[in-house]
Amino acid sequence: MFYPRAMIVVACIWLTEFPPVISFPSGFPNASFLPGKSCPNEFHRFGNSCYYLSTLKAPWDTAQEICKLLAPEGKLVEMNEKTTMYLVMGYLLGRFGETSSTIEPIWTGGIRNADSAGFQWASEEKEVTFMNWGETGPKNQTDEIQGILIDCENGCTWATDDIRKSYTFMCQSPMILVRTFDNGSVVLVQSPPTPTSVRSPKKSEKIEGLKDCPFPFVKLGKSCYLFQNKFHLRNLDAAQEYCANIVPGGKLVEFETLLEQFTVTQHLIGMGCQEWAHNPWVGAFRSTPGKGFIWKNSGTAVDAHAWYTGNPPPTRLQNTDAMALACNGNFNFMTFPRPTTTSFICELDPAVETFTELL
Repeated sequence: MFYPRAMIVVACIWLTEFPPVISFPSGFPNASFLPGKSCPNEFHRFGNSCYYLSTLKAPWDTAQEICKLLAPEGKLVEMNEKTTMYLVMGYLLGRFGETSSTIEPIWTGGIRNADSAGFQWASEEKEVTFMNWGETGPKNQTDEIQGILIDCENGCTWATDDIRKSYTFMCQSPMILVRTFDNGSVVLVQSPPTPTSVRSPKKSEKIEGLKDCPFPFVKLGKSCYLFQNKFHLRNLDAAQEYCANIVPGGKLVEFETLLEQFTVTQHLIGMGCQEWAHNPWVGAFRSTPGKGFIWKNSGTAVDAHAWYTGNPPPTRLQNTDAMALACNGNFNFMTFPRPTTTSFICELDPAVETFTELL
């Protein structure tokens, strides 16, 4: 079956009036907009929509939450019209060209519940009315909840898999209408929905009264972070000690959810790579040679979906290395010997009583 490499869609939109102007939402990190209609930061315009292809792998539900975090109306990409499907294919083929067949499967917003015979696009619960299945078609009905994947190893056709499995994903957003005032301030004209939060069991009881983070920490999502740059290089043990001493309860950052990991790494990407962070330590290490990595503070195993190429090195499996974020690799995970000196990230779980003492 032949599909065009891209379809160009041109639309003229006449606006007769504007909805009420609201303040720019503080809950969406790295959001920078230009006057008029433009794509949210990190998204790329193709046709009349905006798309973001993640390098992080996540289960379907987490991927959907990340898309909502990235843009006021963000969602996993939905192809409820053939035109949209051609646009998505054109975006992937145009961005990756002849190497598109090497792209790993990509989650979309298509889903089939275990008790349903057909698929639907999740945001509006609309039935998938046309198909672009590969030769194998969708998996046979099982007890698993199935999601639709774009399989570019087979011509960017569709495939399915259990939504609990982790794949890369593509987000979609409409272009955002903004207005600029004489003083230079930029505000959204359309009101964004409030994303459904992914609450960590360890942090959820502490969040309710949180208003600010103690200086010099910054608030991202549900926690507070201190990013120590190339002027504060330390080995793993010294970095752990620094974080513990700067505030009560401080520690090297530990990612309890993929959403937290994504929020922090996007902040780092926005701040820049070699000019700022190098390869910052996180609070994970291999406690026993030959075994997996654990988070130091919680003692739980690291569920690392995104490793930088060549990591962890097979020649060092018998060492008690520690984990960092690879600056040149989209801040995916990498490993260093513990005596290595590099930058690091401290974290402080939100606790109202602690903040009251520090502010």
